[in-house]
Amino acid sequence: MNGFLDALGAGGPAPDCAGRMALYGQFVGSWDLDVVEYAVAQSNRYGTTLRVYDPGIDAWHIAWTEPVGQTYLTMIGRAQGNDIVQLGKSPDGNLIRWSFRDITPQSFRWRGEVSVDGGATWRLDVEFLARRAGLD
Repeated sequence: MNGFLDALGAGGPAPDCAGRMALYGQFVGSWDLDVVEYAVAQSNRYGTTLRVYDPGIDAWHIAWTEPVGQTYLTMIGRAQGNDIVQLGKSPDGNLIRWSFRDITPQSFRWRGEVSVDGGATWRLDVEFLARRAGLD
């Protein structure tokens, strides 16, 4: 087992990708959240996210898993101006867009949206207002 854990460990990002790692690396740490739900509340929003940078497409593969409800989402994430936008499809086939906006070193706004018309319009389902823990 130690060999496996040693293979996963790193003192920092690979030198050839260090700049790209900062896109999500800026969020490392603890955050306090205020959550606003605009859609019907779901039973469980707890999940785990895995993000892997792909230099071939200059973007991130994102996998989000919510084990209690057995929800599994995959998205592609990229910087768009000062924002980060992740696009994918929900289990019912609708487009989803998760975005990080208004990003500062101490705060950001995260939005979860869905489109039922192929991206022509978007409905805001949930919004997280995040601030770095310990700033209050």
